[in-house]
Amino acid sequence: MEPELWRQLAGEVYQVLHLAASVDFALPLAESRAANVDSSREVLAFCRACAWRGKPGFRPNYVSTAYVAGWRQGWLTESERNCGQAFWNAYEQSKLEGEEMAAAAMDEIALTIYRPSQIIGESRSGRIRKFFGYYEFLKLAERDRMPVLLADPGAGLIWCPPVTCATRCCI
Repeated sequence: MEPELWRQLAGEVYQVLHLAASVDFALPLAESRAANVDSSREVLAFCRACAWRGKPGFRPNYVSTAYVAGWRQGWLTESERNCGQAFWNAYEQSKLEGEEMAAAAMDEIALTIYRPSQIIGESRSGRIRKFFGYYEFLKLAERDRMPVLLADPGAGLIWCPPVTCATRCCI
């Protein structure tokens, strides 16, 4: 983006929702960081400019993931981030690194961080265009190609279409 347009937008924007991420669990860590950390760094720089130049009440929203917990078990409170946990994949690690950067920015901007578990499907139909990660197991189970799908029978589903997630963050 041209610097002049960047400055102009920073003076006009009153809300930012950073919901973008690469959820490719097979990416190497460097590529996952490029997608999930470097992009967050750029969005946070824009948010700082908006806060400094922008309208009163500027509100930035950062959507992370519940998967920043990695292998950790038990409750993960809002203030807990890097607790020395290991990760299942580079996606989880890169999202934690991005969230840590966002949390550090809270000293400068009134940022809200969200940690949804599953963002998937279209808001009206619920249609899922691409199955990946966890959903590969569901696809296999649905096609009777996986005899067992381990789950806690008492657990509820926490799935949210992207539009619903964005709307709830911006209320």
